[in-house]
Amino acid sequence: MPQPPPIPSPVPHSAAPSPAPPAPARPASETDWLPNLLVTAKLIAAGAEAVPFPFVKGAFAMVVTLLETVQKVKRNRDDLRDVCARALEIIQHVHSAMEFYGEAVAVRFKGLCGELVSLLKEIQQDLERMEKKRSGIRGRFREVFKADSTEAEITGYRDRIKELRANFTMVTVMDNNVGLTKLNEKLSALALQHTQSAMHGMGELLRECPAPSPIFHGRRNILDGMHAYFSQNIGRRHVSVLHGLGGAGKTQTALKFIDESRVSDRFSSVFFIDTSTLGTIDLGFKNLAAAKQAGSTTEDALQWLIAQRTEWLVLFNTADDPSIDLQQFLPRCAHGNILITTRNPQLRVHAPDSHYRLSDMEEADAVALLLRSSVQAVITENEQIARKIVQALNFFPLAVVQAGAFISKSGALERYLDLYKANSARLLSGRPAQTQDDYAWTVYTTWQMSFDCLSKPAARFLQLCSFLHHEGITEQIFSNAALYDSADREELDPTVEDLRDAREFLAQFLTSSGAWDELGFLEVTAEIQGYSLIERDPHKGTYSIHPLVHDWTQHSLADSAGTWDCIALIVGMSVPFGDEQEDRWFRLKLVPHVDSLLAHQKDMELKFPNTIGVICLQGRPAAAAELFSKYAAKAKQELGEDHPLTLGALALLAGAFTDLGRSQEAADLRTLVLDKTKQYFGEEHPDSLNAMATLAVSYRELGRLQEAAELEVVVLEKFRSLHGEEHSDTLTAMRNLAVSYRGLGRTKEAVEIEAVVLEKTKHMLGAEHPYTITAMGNLTLSYSALGQEQKAVDLQEIVVQKLKSLYGESHPDTLATMTNLAMSYRALGRLKEAAELQAVVLEKTKEFLGEHHPDHVSAMANLAGTYRGIGQIREAAELHGVIVEKRKQLHGEDHPLTLTAMANLASSYGDLGRSAEAAELGTVVLTKLEQLLGKEHLDTLTAMGNVALSFRELGRLIEAVELETIVLENRKKLLGEGHPQTLIAMGNLAASYRAMGKLQETAELHTVVLQKMELVHGEEHPLTLVATRNLAISFEEIGRSMEAIELGETAMKKMQQILGEEHPDTLIAMSNLAFSYHNLDRSREAAELEAFVLEKRKQHLGEAHPYTLMSIQHLATYRQASAKLDLPAEGRERDSDN
Repeated sequence: MPQPPPIPSPVPHSAAPSPAPPAPARPASETDWLPNLLVTAKLIAAGAEAVPFPFVKGAFAMVVTLLETVQKVKRNRDDLRDVCARALEIIQHVHSAMEFYGEAVAVRFKGLCGELVSLLKEIQQDLERMEKKRSGIRGRFREVFKADSTEAEITGYRDRIKELRANFTMVTVMDNNVGLTKLNEKLSALALQHTQSAMHGMGELLRECPAPSPIFHGRRNILDGMHAYFSQNIGRRHVSVLHGLGGAGKTQTALKFIDESRVSDRFSSVFFIDTSTLGTIDLGFKNLAAAKQAGSTTEDALQWLIAQRTEWLVLFNTADDPSIDLQQFLPRCAHGNILITTRNPQLRVHAPDSHYRLSDMEEADAVALLLRSSVQAVITENEQIARKIVQALNFFPLAVVQAGAFISKSGALERYLDLYKANSARLLSGRPAQTQDDYAWTVYTTWQMSFDCLSKPAARFLQLCSFLHHEGITEQIFSNAALYDSADREELDPTVEDLRDAREFLAQFLTSSGAWDELGFLEVTAEIQGYSLIERDPHKGTYSIHPLVHDWTQHSLADSAGTWDCIALIVGMSVPFGDEQEDRWFRLKLVPHVDSLLAHQKDMELKFPNTIGVICLQGRPAAAAELFSKYAAKAKQELGEDHPLTLGALALLAGAFTDLGRSQEAADLRTLVLDKTKQYFGEEHPDSLNAMATLAVSYRELGRLQEAAELEVVVLEKFRSLHGEEHSDTLTAMRNLAVSYRGLGRTKEAVEIEAVVLEKTKHMLGAEHPYTITAMGNLTLSYSALGQEQKAVDLQEIVVQKLKSLYGESHPDTLATMTNLAMSYRALGRLKEAAELQAVVLEKTKEFLGEHHPDHVSAMANLAGTYRGIGQIREAAELHGVIVEKRKQLHGEDHPLTLTAMANLASSYGDLGRSAEAAELGTVVLTKLEQLLGKEHLDTLTAMGNVALSFRELGRLIEAVELETIVLENRKKLLGEGHPQTLIAMGNLAASYRAMGKLQETAELHTVVLQKMELVHGEEHPLTLVATRNLAISFEEIGRSMEAIELGETAMKKMQQILGEEHPDTLIAMSNLAFSYHNLDRSREAAELEAFVLEKRKQHLGEAHPYTLMSIQHLATYRQASAKLDLPAEGRERDSDN
């Protein structure tokens, strides 16, 4: 491309040895040229304070600094004239070029400005060094520069600055040749203007504090806090810091505060100091000193402020450079007021009593700002559209303002959201021609400028993190990966060569001995925090990136694929192989990061199978199944179908099938894995035994409990023979067997096994080891199954406290135990405590796992069940409806968890008296379960029992009895006649007989139930007491009132003793006994009992609960009967006649 004609030089300079435009004649006095240059440079620098580019302002300020340094040279400074003139030409050129071409040219100058500053600093340092020499040499610069070495240096400086001058010109006219003539004219005019007004301009160098943007909105809490702080202890020193990401509105908030303070005349004067570079700070204070005729240096300005016993305020704006020690520029006095805006949160050290982090706006404020900046009417329709837009922009102030400017120009309020989703990078990087404030940076530009200040390691770290989730980034991800031992790799894991780039990045965080360098890591992250591009939560010890910065970092990547590959490998190396509590907890914390990686490359092949396993924890078994299937196919192809890695992949795939509700496929696959593992390793090998144990789990899920238990007995015996009683594999086998025994109703044996496991674990690992605490939690489940709920609660409360101390309240193990404790509270009738605890679990699972995770939905279901118990049946039904929809979205309509949710919703319909809907929905569930699991599966039989209950409430008694008979016979066959579920089925059939009027058959069935309950569980088990209470009612109905009262009193007293007198079951027993008392004309005693029942039901269930209303009715009847009994005989007879 042809070179453009040279731009005329606006100030004189001496001839240079290389071709250049001829210089005007030199003035007669060689001392005249420097003051003019200095005044002109100061004017340009002062006028550029509003320029939004620190690298430009820094270059301008450095030229002023150089000229001031040269001014200190008393003699023989002519050899520096050409260098000084060229430096001034450059900043004049940049200033005018930016005026003419705008922001694009400013960005192009960035690298050259850096070179200019470096060169001028080098010259300045040489001058200062020589100025410090002894007086015989000091000041003799002409002689110094004529010396061989220094003469060569100054010649080199001339050549370098001349080359820089040409490069600035070349950058300007690249792709902009059309405007070159106009630019030359502007430069010439500017030179004349500066020359004419140089001396007049000295009085205007002090920059006034600008007004806030006319569209400023929000930050009311922060502004109120600042006003309160600066209003107290007037006369004393106040320092406040506003810190946050670039574009968060720090400067505007500061200006708004100052503007509001003018109303009360809080500050006697306000001084605005551009704090972006040392040069601009120095220039600002020198201008202050000159304007106040206090001198000409920064120290003069500071001394002037110290001497002023008035309420001045200094605004240090954009103090973003972490390398600048701001303390040296704060007036050293006990009075005055200082306000600092910065991206560097470390500056909070100057304001321990008043510092505010600015980030996203409140939604209402963001909506108002968008409508105001876009000049849109504040009407409901626009507010609704604006709300969605600001949500997409994460309520970030500068992004909202930019969106408003675009909408104002285009009128596309209703279309902006769609445009943004398709063109976010373009919209956030483009600056509109018309704006309503002086802020010249775009969202992306302001972050790019901060990013460019980062060291290479810090910049790379931020880029890598942009592919992780924007929250919950931990040091452990990088420390685990850095310490990954390639010797542990499996055959299909990445090779050493594959890991090279990732290992090279991580190597900077390792000491010479190969240990993790925590300090080095913190130094890198602290550097990024210094620009607010990343934040650290000191309580959680995690890092987070603003979502918009997160997206911008990705968009700005030149090698997106390589960066993704590097961080994917780092995450893969970080996944621990073990099954310790800490390992599982870390894998769970990796869930959102693996999910984020998958979101960027959906067809990716994850490098480590452990990473795929993390996906299972996301509650996304379909994605896990797909990846495990691919991995298994790869292993089969490269290693063979019988290779242990292939079998391991198939085992993991079977686990994903289980989570998908495809239990039969999981069992088939596990059977295949077991057969092949036996062939490969032999029947006694631990891998074969573990495969057998997982097959037993599938049997249990299929309702084949007896087969599961039989298989687990084999596993246990073989592990005992192989490892002995106190090996972890043996103890795990015992725990699995206890679970099957609980399912089979063999609860006493389950308790015995769990107690042994607890003792052995405690002996092996200690009382406080996580495995010991887990064993305690497992024992509580067996206590609950045995009906020893209080014993379970006592132990569960200990376990919860231990887990909170060990892991914190949000750990999955803690939440699981809290859930079990809540269920025990519910069983004990402590419904409010249960609901409170379940609400905590619900909130914690939402916070940590997200509202769509299966565990969070399970927490919702548990809380809904407690709502039913409390009597909040409408709330329970609404919650069950939400759960059904979430289950459908997560698992599909035919998943067992979805069908369970539908069954719970049907039960809620029944509670609301909507029996027809309950029966209809229950029938759908039953049909699907019969197809999915078979007619004899335990879950199918439970659904059948629920439909029978709905039929009974609808008066379809024959159908109800038919279904309940099927349920009873199948449970007898599957579980045995003494199993609690079998006896519950028998009780339900008795209830249908009662509804049919078959009272004798009802009593006979209840008698059998009681006998078997006493035999299986003992006389004091809650289920036995409920059976006693039910038989008492049956006796009452067939006229055996004395026996009914005897049984009723027994049931009531034991329930009071075991469950407490306020337990719902106890209150039912008391109400039933009151009815029996009433039938024997003992209405006064009946009324006393029912009055107590009513009081407690009001207290626990509320006045509108059906049980409460029933008690009100019963009590009125009993009191009326009691009053009649108190009348004289003849009175009673008259009343009877009436």
